[in-house]
This record gives sequence, structure tokens and C-alpha cells, in this order.
Amino acid sequence: MTPLSLRIDLKFAILGLFLIFGLMLLATRGPLLWDAAGLALADSVTAAPLTAWGECQQAHQTGRALLLAGSYDAALPYLHTAVTCDKSRWAWFDLGRAQYALGQDVAAAQSWQKADAYGYAARLATQAGQREDWAEAQRGWQTAVQIDPQQGQAYVQLGRLLQESDPEQARQFYEQALAVNADFAPAYYALASLHLRQFQSAADALPYFEQAHRLAPQNIEYLVVLARQMGGVDPAQAMVYWQELADLAERQRPLAYLEMGRLMLRQGEAATAVQYLQMALELRPENAEFWQGLAQAYEAAGCPAEAQEAYEQVLILQPDSPAAQNAKERLAELGLGVGECSVIGDR
Repeated sequence: MTPLSLRIDLKFAILGLFLIFGLMLLATRGPLLWDAAGLALADSVTAAPLTAWGECQQAHQTGRALLLAGSYDAALPYLHTAVTCDKSRWAWFDLGRAQYALGQDVAAAQSWQKADAYGYAARLATQAGQREDWAEAQRGWQTAVQIDPQQGQAYVQLGRLLQESDPEQARQFYEQALAVNADFAPAYYALASLHLRQFQSAADALPYFEQAHRLAPQNIEYLVVLARQMGGVDPAQAMVYWQELADLAERQRPLAYLEMGRLMLRQGEAATAVQYLQMALELRPENAEFWQGLAQAYEAAGCPAEAQEAYEQVLILQPDSPAAQNAKERLAELGLGVGECSVIGDR
């Protein structure tokens, strides 16, 4: 055999080996190769939906751009297209913004409900209230109620907006707030204020004040109003509330001591009133109102000299105030008389 024929036979042998190896590979790996071909086919099938999703995103972006530019009518069809294929909350949120701007409040509420955007409607309503645009604030809170009827705060805000013009409707909103949340302290406080101011019924107001305080014992406003209202009904309980205030908030102690002194003065306990008012002045010596209260307590305790000194402090601190005018009148009547001072340790 010649060298040339040997090389040719060797090439065919090698080629045959490669062919045999290829057949073996196809036999063992064929299913995987067909799966790869199937994946490629699947990609080609899903290309159309992916393109549609891209168009949907483009519609949302175009609608949002028009929305931000204030072109609400032009934005609306794009955003309607967006929500048909993009189910994210942001598409519904932007659609609701456009609808609300166009006065479509019910449709906006439905879109914002899908976007879970109660907080946005509440913010719009709050901002309108800050601008004192009461009609827009009412519209915003009404939309918020439609988005989430279980939010007691929205009912309370609607009641506050109507408290002056329609007290009965305000009462219904407050009661609706309690229907969805029986432990909602602001609703009790709002009902108390309604009974006190619009219906002129302190007796009906007091239980609501007490309930608000029970549910929110750290709320300073609730406690102050409750203590003041209780003063005319149950002075002993009022003193308990004022002491609670003094213990609760250090910055409120001067007010608590002032009110406790006034309460004791109304109860005929002038010497005790002096003690509380002195405690208030230890914390706020620059407060003319406290000095005036102390002067009145000294007068009631039969201490004209001490009362005179206190009235003079009022004149020094607020010489042009109504309190100063009262102090001048009292000083003219007190003269230099000496009484039987009942305050131990003050003479």
C-alpha cells in the first residue's frame, strides 16, 4: 500500500469515528436539543405579548407626561389604555389623578381604590383645608370615604367641616366614624365638642370627653378640656385630672397649677389656692396672668399687702394690658390696709 492510499484510508477512518460519535451523541442528547429548539419557538410565540406590554408601558409614560403637564383630557385615553394591560397600582393611581382633576370623583375613587391610594386623597383634602378651601376639602374627604369606607378619620374630618353649618350632619359623620372603629378617640372628642359648642350641652359632652381621654390618656388637649369641663361638675375629680396633667407633662405643670389654684379659689379654699399659684409662679415668674391669679387669691385670703405686691408685678410685666387695668383698680381699693392673712408663713 502506497503512502498516499494510507493517508486517504486514515482520513476516512477518522471521519467514520466522528460520524459514529455524532450518532451516539444524538441518541443520548437528542431530547435536550429538541427542548432547546422548543424554547426558541416559545420565545418567538411570546414576542407579541412582550411587544404589547412595551406598548402599554409607552402609553403609561405618555399619559403620565401629559398628566404632569396639566393636559388631563389628553392624558385620560393613554392611561385607560395603560390599565388594561399594566395592572400595577401606579397605572391606576395616575388614572385616578387625571379623573379627579377632571371632576370625575366617583371614577377617581374607584381607580384609587385599586391603587390603594386612600392616603393620597386624604393628603389632597388636608392640603385644601390648609388653604381654607373648605369645598375642595370636603370633596377630597368624600372621595377618601369612597376609597376606604373603614377609615374613621375621613368621617371625623367631614364632620368638622360641617360642624358649624350642619351640626346634625356632623353628628352623623362622627357616629359613622365610631361605627367603623368603636375605639377611635378623635371621634369621641369631636362629638364632645359638638355637644358643648353647637348643642350647648355640657352634660352630654362630658361622657364623650371622658371616653376620649380614656382611649388616648397621653393626649394633652383632651386632658386639659376634660379637666376644665369637670371643674363645674365635680371639682374633686377635676383636681385629679389637673394633677394628672402636671404629672404627665412637665411643660404643662404651670397651667395645671394655675387651674388648680383657680379651682380652689372658687371652692373657697383661698389659702390652698395661694399655694398652687405660688407653685405656678416658681415655674413661670414672668407670667402676668399667674401674678394676677395670685393677687386675687391673696385678697380672698385676707392678705392685702401680699395682694398689692402681686398686682404691682402685673403692672411691671404687662403695663398696657387689661390685666394691668384691673390691677390698678384693685390697688386703688386695697390702699394700705392690713387684713388677717390666712396664708401660713407669708407674713
